[in-house]
Amino acid sequence: LLDDVIGAIEDKDPGAVLAPVSYRFEATGGLGYPDIEALALTFLLRDEPVGARLEDVRISPGTTADSRRVDATVWFVSGTRLRDRPGPVPESAVAYRVELVFELLGTRWQAVRGAYARIDAGARSDSGGPITRARAPRTSTSVSGAAAARRT
Repeated sequence: LLDDVIGAIEDKDPGAVLAPVSYRFEATGGLGYPDIEALALTFLLRDEPVGARLEDVRISPGTTADSRRVDATVWFVSGTRLRDRPGPVPESAVAYRVELVFELLGTRWQAVRGAYARIDAGARSDSGGPITRARAPRTSTSVSGAAAARRT
């Protein structure tokens, strides 16, 4: 599921990016589905390429059988795609540590809660290595409850 979202970001497909986000999504700091939709449209409808890379993914059971918690680092960059680019991310890339709670709603896993913190720009990725230095989060990074599943 998460790999599909990363692919949809690079393919600039807002519908596919938003599909796993529940309309009742809530993040710390008040970010909701309309905010996620606005961010996606702002960046995906630009002419220049958009790159995204997912790293350090940890999936754990949620508080119910139908929930999962996902912790991951997501890198974003404008002007180039990252999907097929091995090695370090460009200096212009920004990274966020995200925590998401996914629930199985009907037949689909959807993000219902989340939190994020921007990663220090000095913590460059080597395409899979851990990111150890993080600056203070813009919002709380605690996520109550469970989080989401990743299809492999």
